[in-house]
Amino acid sequence: MNETYKPVRVAEIPRNIKMVERLKWIVPADELQATWINDYVQKKRIFQGITRFFQPNLNNEANIKNVNIFIDHACRWDETSDTREIFRQMKTAWNQYLRRKRSKQKNGVFNISPAAYKELMLQCKLDKISQSQVIENALLNLKANRKELEK
Repeated sequence: MNETYKPVRVAEIPRNIKMVERLKWIVPADELQATWINDYVQKKRIFQGITRFFQPNLNNEANIKNVNIFIDHACRWDETSDTREIFRQMKTAWNQYLRRKRSKQKNGVFNISPAAYKELMLQCKLDKISQSQVIENALLNLKANRKELEK
């Protein structure tokens, strides 16, 4: 038994068809997605062995190259419940990022007094609209009143 250890190159491992299907949503040529994936992989640190390729603040070309390397490696992994969950979470996070980026609405958190909250809830019931709509209507009315006063 004079066998020596020979490391297996990634290119020699056959692609897992299920993983290829699971990763079809990733488009390496999409610069926004490539940058996002680069950041995501760095932050999550769940892809051991691959994170060495990912570095902060790379240019678009480097991000695209990294995503291609990532896909090439990931398509060769076994499909387990863990890998399915990791990529499900990754896809969900990407979709949330896109939704927030494309949304024309701005999110904010405000603290209001109990009396103001009670008034807000009352107005919601009276107008049969959401809290956000009540606040938006009130602010737009203030804007209209301010314009009237400026005349």
